[in-house]
Order: sequence, then structure tokens, then C-alpha cells
Amino acid sequence: MKILNIQTIEDLNKVLFIQKVITRRAKDELYAIIKDADMTAPFEDKEVDNLMKREGELLQKYANYPTMSEFNAMPNLAAGTKWGATFGLALLVNELVLEQVKRVGPEGTPVIPEVFAPVLRPMYMILLAELDNPTHNYLIEPLEKALQITLTTKTGAEVPPAERDAFVHRMVTNLVEAMLHVSSVHKIVVYHDEGGTSGYAITPLGKRVLLHLMDVQQVIALMHEAYIRLRDSNAVKTS
Repeated sequence: MKILNIQTIEDLNKVLFIQKVITRRAKDELYAIIKDADMTAPFEDKEVDNLMKREGELLQKYANYPTMSEFNAMPNLAAGTKWGATFGLALLVNELVLEQVKRVGPEGTPVIPEVFAPVLRPMYMILLAELDNPTHNYLIEPLEKALQITLTTKTGAEVPPAERDAFVHRMVTNLVEAMLHVSSVHKIVVYHDEGGTSGYAITPLGKRVLLHLMDVQQVIALMHEAYIRLRDSNAVKTS
């Protein structure tokens, strides 16, 4: 069953309106937390801890709301909570995780070139899905497989496969390290070192985040399909 049923222009505009309202609300809530923090002086540890705690509570609040798929499975949820929190969760993940990942790197250098920014959320979902249900020997493997790029030299010649694979391996390794670091700050993942084994594991919060992000991907695809189908109408909002 589709999580969105967009048959008319009015249906599409309604979803776009709800998306706009909820993402704006989530952003306002996040920025209110940041505004309350003293950004004019160096943070003390307790100030940083309090900021992280409040951001984490906001993320947890949106993650605990039903996903769009859960609403479809249990329509009675609409009586007790609001539909569309998935949009707010996506905004928070972008601001608290993905935007931060871009800034995490040795000596302040970016983890990946800006050209790869559009694939950060899909790559993040792959990482969380692998942590939730490991199917590879190494955590970076599914991300390496998913990242299909072609590298060329300054003259336009294609880079040899071995060199290309080495580049992708370095980039994905840096990306995964950054994602895990930022995610652990917000308790989406946790590092464990027990019984002679160590590594990262997804938390209950992380599983909720993954479920919402999976619905985001479906929503994007369904809204794009609906827009293409209805784009001949002047009533379609494009902004």
C-alpha cells in the first residue's frame, strides 16, 4: 500500500503544505534551542552537554511520532497525534547529522567533496540499515557498492579501476567515520567494547530514525511521480 495517495492537484498541494509547515516548525524548535545557548563565548562542558541533551530530546520527540507507514497500518493513530512528523524528523537529521558530517574531517577539511552532498541521506540510510541488519563483513562495503562514480583525469581520461576503487575506499571510510561520530553524539548509534569485541550498534532511537527516513524516500518518489503526472495543471505549486 502506498503511504501517500495523490490523485489530484489538491492532494499534492495539501502534502506540500503540510511538509512546509512541519519542517518549519521543527526548524523553529531547533533554532530556539540553539538561540538559548550562549554562542558569544567559548562553551563550557556543561553548556555543550545541555545543548546536546536538548537537541537529542527534540530528535527523540519527532522520532517517537508514528511514521507515515505506521499511520497507514493504524489509521486510529490520527486521533492522538499529528500526521507528517516524518518531515520534521528529516529536517532534524539533515541539520543535526548530515550538515555536521560535512564539517567533520582532519584539520577542518570536508569529509567528501561538495558534489557528493546530495547522496548523503541515502548513504546514511544504508549505514543505519547495515547496523540494524548486518549483511556484510565490513561496515563500509554496502556504501562502497552503492557509490557509483566515474573519475577522470584533467585531460578527460578515465581513471584506472584500481585507482578509482582506492579513492572511493578512502572517501567512504572517512564518511562512515564521520557519520558514526556525529550519530553517537546524538545517541543514534552507540559504541560498545565488551567481551573482546568492539564496534558500533544502532540504538532504539536509531531504528526509529531509520524507519522515518525510509518513509522519506518513498514520499519523495511518490511526490515526484505525482508532480510529473499533474504538472500540466497551472495549480501545481513548484516552490
